[in-house]
Amino acid sequence: MASLGGGGDRVMEDEGSSNALLSILNRFEGQLASQNHNSLVDLFCLQIIPFIEQQALIAPLRESWSQKYITLQKEVDLYQKKAQEEVTEVFSELLAHLENRQKKTIQARITHIQNLISGNFCKSFSSWPLYKTIYYEIRYLLELLFENGKEDICNQFAIMNFSQEAIIQKKGPPKIIKKPYVKAVKNTPSFESALNALRATDWDQRNNPAIVWMYFKSALWCWNTSEGYFNNLPSIFEKQSQDPMPPICDKSAWGEIAAVKKGENLEHSPVIFTDDFFHSGFNTLINEIYTFASNGFKLNEAEVNPLDKMIFELKLNENRLWVFVYTGLSEPKKYYIKRFNDGMQNESTPYGFIKELLQNHPKGGDVEVPLTDESDSIPSVSLFPNPVHAGQKDV
Repeated sequence: MASLGGGGDRVMEDEGSSNALLSILNRFEGQLASQNHNSLVDLFCLQIIPFIEQQALIAPLRESWSQKYITLQKEVDLYQKKAQEEVTEVFSELLAHLENRQKKTIQARITHIQNLISGNFCKSFSSWPLYKTIYYEIRYLLELLFENGKEDICNQFAIMNFSQEAIIQKKGPPKIIKKPYVKAVKNTPSFESALNALRATDWDQRNNPAIVWMYFKSALWCWNTSEGYFNNLPSIFEKQSQDPMPPICDKSAWGEIAAVKKGENLEHSPVIFTDDFFHSGFNTLINEIYTFASNGFKLNEAEVNPLDKMIFELKLNENRLWVFVYTGLSEPKKYYIKRFNDGMQNESTPYGFIKELLQNHPKGGDVEVPLTDESDSIPSVSLFPNPVHAGQKDV
């Protein structure tokens, strides 16, 4: 009887804790509407975020948010690494096409990029990822080369475009001139993929609890971090490889929280930690917590498809199409899919093949890809989310 009584007391204690948790969250929700910006930041950094962080009942839910964010971050890291390799390779190839002696402005830009690639960026700190900084520096370099008569080289390494500018003259209508600019750097397919992966972790993803929770923790980090942290900005890059960093380390973002803590007025309206961010983010988290509570404070044990943890990439290498499979645990596996014949005789081109594949099989599924030559034997391969098998030609 004693053991049964003890168990009953435990159930009552858990129910009391859960009721108290939900009651306090409801109270917080009711307080939000009456807050101005400064009092709202105070409320979140001093009460709401620490409260959510300390509740043992929702520890599994917080852990699931953290794991989902880690998964997103792994995808970011994967594409950023690939983008970094691509921009570095493009720059090396570009240098091979240039003479040793260049104008001072061009040579200065080349030296600057070389310093970035070698890690010597003490005088050029940027909150941008390194691959993005190098990409835009290469763009500036190509534009300089174009202006200095190197059009052939620029067209080889960049997609060029022209903008129109009006020059005001003393007499007569404005003079319209065309100014060249680099629309995109060639041979950097992972650049956009890296940017898209990074956007998926931005603070404006307010309906994603994993993102909201990470930025709430970042707000708390900003509240508890002194300005001295930013005295040696380049060390942030080194520290980033050793300690987990919040998704923001830019001083202007830190200043949005620090100004409120100091009782100062911001020179500009906040960009990240806005009122809408806190309101929307809180609604996202509280809805997740309510759902979690309705399930007995247990996570739904859904089966995890191993394909959901993989990234598949089609890559055309000259006239051969490959699929790269990234698991995040090792180097990517590479599967050969198809070889495209050169010339118009067999009407087999990469564009036509991909176009026909998407038109005929928009929902994926099992697809037999005929091979043009008997020598074109390849292994079968499955593509995510629906398998597409490369078939063998009957001999």
